[in-house]
Amino acid sequence: GDTYHTVDSDGVSLLESATQPDTSVPLVRFSGDDPQTSAEFRTISTALSAMPSELLAQVTEASATSTSSITLTLRDNTTVQWGTAEESELKAKVLLSLRQAIAKRAQEEKSSEAQTQKVTVYDVSAPRVPVTR
Repeated sequence: GDTYHTVDSDGVSLLESATQPDTSVPLVRFSGDDPQTSAEFRTISTALSAMPSELLAQVTEASATSTSSITLTLRDNTTVQWGTAEESELKAKVLLSLRQAIAKRAQEEKSSEAQTQKVTVYDVSAPRVPVTR
């Protein structure tokens, strides 16, 4: 609706506001009204809870239209297709490794004046075969 709720990982409302709070926690979007009974909210919460703080600090928004469709938006406006909450710790490690490798490649290409192709989507829904676009 028109109200923002700051909630804990169990979906218990801690604070309500008419404007989006200026916090370091991600905005969570899911179908349904009540985070305490929403399977999508529980799925997102599980995934976010498994992330190291280094990665969680980069997440500005997390959404899900089902329990198998978690999508994250990072501070640099890249999108992460997370999929389910299963293997979230592995997905987080893979995502961090991909981002580090791409940053390193960009630095190397910058010093050689090569064209860097920007990654806008990370798909770690199958963490053993991640994809970037």
